[in-house]
Amino acid sequence: FICKLPNERTAVVVPMAPTDECIRKVKECTRVTDFIIPTDSYEHTSFASNWVDLFPDAKFWTLPGVDVGAKITGDLNNRVEFLEETGGAMDIANLKGGLPGFSFCESFVYYKPQKTIFAIDSLNQLNDEHFLVSWMRPLYEMLDLFDKPACAVKFLLTGNREINRRSVDQVLQWDFDTIMPQHGVFPIQNGKQIFKEAFSFL
Repeated sequence: FICKLPNERTAVVVPMAPTDECIRKVKECTRVTDFIIPTDSYEHTSFASNWVDLFPDAKFWTLPGVDVGAKITGDLNNRVEFLEETGGAMDIANLKGGLPGFSFCESFVYYKPQKTIFAIDSLNQLNDEHFLVSWMRPLYEMLDLFDKPACAVKFLLTGNREINRRSVDQVLQWDFDTIMPQHGVFPIQNGKQIFKEAFSFL
C-alpha cells in the first residue's frame, strides 16, 4: 500500500516480500521516504531488513504499541511522534490478542485523504473456516461447545475483549468507506459496515 504524506513524502504501509515486481512498483513511485510496519507478525517484520537495504535513506517506523522486539535486529525506529510526522494524514488503532507464551499486536492505519483503512491479518481471518492449521480444527470446533469462538483469531482477540472493543469503536468513529486488506480481494467497499459486522463478536 503506497500513499502520499504532506511535505512531498511517500509512505509504503506493510511492506511484503521484496519480490522483483514489488520492488519495481515501489520504485516507480516518487521517492519513497517512509516505510510503516503496523504489526509484530513475523511474516511481515522478517522482510523489513531487506527493505532497509534497498532504501537506506528512508525512515522505517513501527507504530506506538506495536513491539517487534528482536525480530528485526533493531533496524526500525519505534517513535511515538509518527502520527505528528504524518501531518494529520493518518491515525491508528491497535488490536491485541494472545495466550500465555503467544501474543500479537497489529494496527489499523487510517489514511484520511482517501477515507481508507489498511488492515493486516485479523480482518481476513475472522471467518470460522480460517484455522491456524488443519489438525487444530477439532480443538477450535470443541470450543463452540463451551460458548467460545471456533475461529482462532476470534479466540485470541476475546482474551483482551475490552481493549479490542475500544479499538474497534475508535475505528468506527473514523470517516472511511474503503478497506484495503493485506490478504484476499481488495479494495473492500462499504467498508465501515463490513468492519462493524466482522468485529461484532467483541
